[in-house]
Amino acid sequence: MFLNPPEIQFPETPVTFTLPLQDTTTSEEGSFTLECHTSQPAKEVQWAKDEQLLTPSEKVEILTEGTVHTLTVKDVTPEDEGLYTAKVGDQVTSARLSLEGIYSSVTHGSYFKNMYRL
Repeated sequence: MFLNPPEIQFPETPVTFTLPLQDTTTSEEGSFTLECHTSQPAKEVQWAKDEQLLTPSEKVEILTEGTVHTLTVKDVTPEDEGLYTAKVGDQVTSARLSLEGIYSSVTHGSYFKNMYRL
């Protein structure tokens, strides 16, 4: 009589980002793509802009190919400028989108505030 060996369960290795997002600059009405890589294929990477969850639409494209995850935003407007985040499990990577030739209160606001104090 043969006994079945007990089934051994190993804890899952957490997914980590091996290539984080990078800050980028684009022009108004153009498009931009953010890319990050994970240590293993991830079921779902959640994308957000300024902490608001993004979903695929005519303007927003979200793709996953193995360990490569991309977010593309088309027809960029000043409202698209901000902090973009990719999250998988408890791992997070972020990048800032800036528009060329557009005044940004986020990137330049403190400079101008200090300049007016002179």
